[in-house]
Order: sequence, then C-alpha cells, then structure tokens
Amino acid sequence: MYVSSGGLLFKFLSIFDNNFFYLFLIKGLSMRVVIEDDYLAKLYQYGESRGKPKFGPIVESAFIRRVIQIEQALDTNTLRQIKSLLFEQLKGDLKGKVSIRVIDGFRLIFRVENDGNNKRIEIIAIEELSNHYSK
Repeated sequence: MYVSSGGLLFKFLSIFDNNFFYLFLIKGLSMRVVIEDDYLAKLYQYGESRGKPKFGPIVESAFIRRVIQIEQALDTNTLRQIKSLLFEQLKGDLKGKVSIRVIDGFRLIFRVENDGNNKRIEIIAIEELSNHYSK
C-alpha cells in the first residue's frame, strides 16, 4: 500500500487582463492518495513494475502520470474540470466509486473519502486500474 502525505500545496495562477499581468499564489490543501493494490503501489513508488508486468509500459507510465496529477489537484472538483479525464460516478456493482481515464480504454477506479480530523482533505483510495472495454 502507498499513502501520500498530502499537506499544503502552493500553485501559481496567472491572469492577463487589459495589458496587465497578475500572478497569484494560491495556498490550499492537496489531496491524500492511498493506493490499495500492492502491484500499483509498487509501480508508483519505484516507477517500474517489479516481476511480471500486468500492463504495458505505456499504460504503466500513464498510470504514474495520473496519480501525480491527482496528488497535485486541490480537490475532486479540480479533477472534474479536466474534461480529458472523463471523471464519472460509477453505477451498478461499482456504485459509490469514481473513475477517471488513464489512457485509451484504461480507467482508474477509486473511492473519495474525507479525513476524519479535517473535512477539507479528500482521500483518494485507488483500488484498481482496469481495461474498461475488456470482457
């Protein structure tokens, strides 16, 4: 299992308006990421798969990029605004879970929880990386 530290996150926001350039420093709390699947946790921690790979190198590197993107987001609303992620609430057997697109047909399935001590920190509990279109 992998657990990120979360914590303070500083981001720059730049706005160009009427020939003036404004640069803002935004301070916020980043999300905490928990990777529950052992294979995916090791893949993220070491940057490569240990032993027999479950996915191809393109899918694995895309997974790592997505986890970094999740860690850098302020909250799930930030992820919802990135249209290419296809952020969606799941239905049926996966009700209560969320998915985002990793690459091609692969989706990252996770739960969104709140930290018991601090309701402002969202915890992303990554459960699996799946081929959305496989049978």
